[in-house]
Formats: sequence, structure tokens, C-alpha cells
Amino acid sequence: MRKLTGVIALAVLIFAPVSAQRPPSDTIAAASGDITVIPIMHGTVELVHGSQVVLVDPGRSFLEPPFDAPPPPAAPGEPTPPPDPSKMRAPGAITRKLYAGLNTPTLILVTDIHEDHFDPAVINIVKGPATVIVGPEVVSSKIAGAGELSNGRTKRVGEVLIEAVPMYNLTIHPGEKEPFHTKGRGNGYIVTLGGKRFYVAGDTSCTPEIKALKDIDVAFMPMNLPFTMSAADAIQCAQAFKPKVAYPYHYYGPEMQDAPFVFAKALSKSGIEVRRRDWYKGVTPLPRSMMMRDGGH
Repeated sequence: MRKLTGVIALAVLIFAPVSAQRPPSDTIAAASGDITVIPIMHGTVELVHGSQVVLVDPGRSFLEPPFDAPPPPAAPGEPTPPPDPSKMRAPGAITRKLYAGLNTPTLILVTDIHEDHFDPAVINIVKGPATVIVGPEVVSSKIAGAGELSNGRTKRVGEVLIEAVPMYNLTIHPGEKEPFHTKGRGNGYIVTLGGKRFYVAGDTSCTPEIKALKDIDVAFMPMNLPFTMSAADAIQCAQAFKPKVAYPYHYYGPEMQDAPFVFAKALSKSGIEVRRRDWYKGVTPLPRSMMMRDGGH
């Protein structure tokens, strides 16, 4: 997201914390042994069950912006072009610390082309010789050896079953010619691991496809307008498909300080267990006025 990139860069210049940490790991009980859930940052999460290690959207710390300067804006009336991975700076020590001590992924899933989800330099740091990388065509075409998975398709990698769920925005933001995330380009994923079904939404609105999901054990729900959902949207979606456990994630933006709490409170009597975690350790929330001025809302 180019608009988000500019805001992240500004935040680092103003606040510049000195280190980053991951939130504590969680577990999901399963008949074949507990599954470890490792929140890393923003849209990045790792799931571990025995020898199977699934890493979704490995990205860099928000304390290390991917570009030396924000990419230039699109021409008036033109859609924002995707970022150029070749112009991204090398990840630094703070990003490497985020992944320190984690097992090498057997599978990496990438949801979309935007740099907070697809970062080839970070993928090269965390992957091993046998790591399988899967993403939509817009991603798989840009990284050697990656497998393509399009909306509605399934794929098995080892003991892991992957289902690609459409991931898109329902509206067009003022000044844009198309949604930030067009239907058919990116994937959310249902990951079946250890007999449990995990849904990782990625950058999406609350779409009919999400509302129709069935038998989801754990869901990761984004909430940062205008790129994904509002807290109200995420609540409506969760109430529709009723995951057993829901994590608010990917909430960097104007609702950063409120959305996870609003989400948890609204679902407190729904039967859905909401797990709030700090996906932005060391990152100071931006004032709402700054987000709006720089295009983050």
C-alpha cells in the first residue's frame, strides 16, 4: 500500500523506537497436539504443528520502512501502481530480530503484492532450501520457484491443506479509479493444520465470500480503513461466519488504538473468543489527524 508506506516512513522519522519484539506465542488445542500461533507483526503470523511451519506474509518491521523515500503517487485519475520490489532497501537488524529463533517455514503464503505483505528480501532471509512458497499470480510471477494459487482453488503442501479465498475491497476510495484491492488479484487463505481450520483474511472488506465461510476454528481479521475493514465491518463478518477464536490483526491506521477493543467488546457474549495481541510492539500510534492528512484514511 503506497499510501500506508508513506505514513509508516513518517512515523519512523518522528518517533523512531530502537527495537522491536514479537508478542507472546499462543496455542490452539488439537487432538493431534497443540498448534502454536506466533503473532509477528501487522499481517505476519506463523502457525506451527509438529514439523509443519506455515508463515503468512513475512514482512519487515514497521520501524524499518521498505523504501528510502515514499514511492511517487499515481498520476491524477490513474490507479496506484504496485510497488517495485527491486527498489526496496535491505531489511535491517530490527526486522531480523522479529524472526530470530523461529523455525524455518516449510510453507510461506503471500496474500497480495503490496509491500507490507510481499517482501522478497524478507522471504529470502526466512526461507530454507525446502520451503514451498505459494501466492496469487501477481506474487508467484515475481519470485522464482513460487507456486500459484488463484481464488477458489485448493492445494496440499505436506500435511497442510490451503484454500484461497477471494480478498478484495467493495468500494472505490475517492480519487481512485478502482478499489485498492481488486477482486481476483489477492488471496485470503484457509489453512487446515492439525485438524484445525485457520482463516487469514489479508487485505479485504467484509465480503459475501467471507460471510459464507464454514467451520473456521481461528480467524485473523483486519481492520484499517480504507484498505480493509472498520471495526464494525469486522464485527459483522465475525458474527456471520462465527469462528471459535478471532484475532484482530492488521490494524495500523486511524483505528489502531480503538478497533481491537471495540471488536472484543462487541463479541464478548457471542461465543467467539477474541484474543487481542500487540502486533505493533515498539511502534507509536500515529495521531488520527496525521493519518487522514497523509492518505491513510
